[in-house]
Amino acid sequence: MWTGTFLTVVFRPSLAHHVLDTGSSAPALAIGCLLESFRIAASVHGLSTQFTFSGLPQREGPCAELHFIEDGAPADKLSDALPKRTTDRRLYRRGPIPTKEVAEVWDTFDEKTAARVDCTASLPHDLMDFMLDAESLVGTHSSIFPDTLPWIRFTQQELARTQDGLPWRGTGISTGEFPALYLMRSFPRTFQLFRKAGMGAIQRARIKRLLQSSAGLLCLSTAGDGVPALLTVGRLAMRLWLRLTQMGYGVQPLTISSLLMYNAKRGMLDPETQRLFGARYAAGEVLLRRDCAIPAHAEPVWLWRIGISDPLPASWLTPRRDVESTLDVVT
Repeated sequence: MWTGTFLTVVFRPSLAHHVLDTGSSAPALAIGCLLESFRIAASVHGLSTQFTFSGLPQREGPCAELHFIEDGAPADKLSDALPKRTTDRRLYRRGPIPTKEVAEVWDTFDEKTAARVDCTASLPHDLMDFMLDAESLVGTHSSIFPDTLPWIRFTQQELARTQDGLPWRGTGISTGEFPALYLMRSFPRTFQLFRKAGMGAIQRARIKRLLQSSAGLLCLSTAGDGVPALLTVGRLAMRLWLRLTQMGYGVQPLTISSLLMYNAKRGMLDPETQRLFGARYAAGEVLLRRDCAIPAHAEPVWLWRIGISDPLPASWLTPRRDVESTLDVVT
């Protein structure tokens, strides 16, 4: 909501509903990304930004407030990447890990003692197996994929009407798999048939190909705890994502491998994930710390695969709303 003096960010829990969203850790990351995007976008207009975060309400309500200061500040060097940033779930063309550029983003971040980033080009078999097992939960868990299906859009007309969600091509699903996807969204109960027919094995094989095509992994971690710490990780994540976009790198978050690891330590997994995989996260964290050289004082939060990639086709992108249609102006 825009009052003419400041901007209020409203959190709508109904839009965040997903079986993986226990503890509201994913919305905290997303709001951190949003706040940093506001700061970067405002800089293009000579504005500096100050924000206060009041927490995530249980019901729809304000969660943050932004004030803009007209001080002629220079445009953020990452601003040109804002309209280009996407999640790229395709095969990459490997490439080197851009360690220098990643380090520069972290080194100039205003809260670098609270969030950090580490990288690895190595993917040993034991870490690979952990990640494949984690990410294949999409095909074996009874709710992860069904909770995602309502957000998949099948046509450009549907995208134009909803102005949200993900075009089906952007999911990484092939043309040959499209009929099954269409059937599962039209008749959700059919998911259980595909689940029993080996959907988890198909997902595992897909993730393996994707990981093998990547330059490596990037892991964001925090030295803090709770929603404010995750907010800071989200802010750093947005800056890193934009810098990687500028360099021609694709980014795909591997949330089940990492954010659920963070949730597991806090007893915030849903019962089925806890039953299927909860016991694996402690061992997985040991492997991730080893290969990304994450220091003891930092805790892994968000793991990405990255690699050189071309821009996504326009038809694969979710339309982005203009400011006028997004703001509620309070007069």
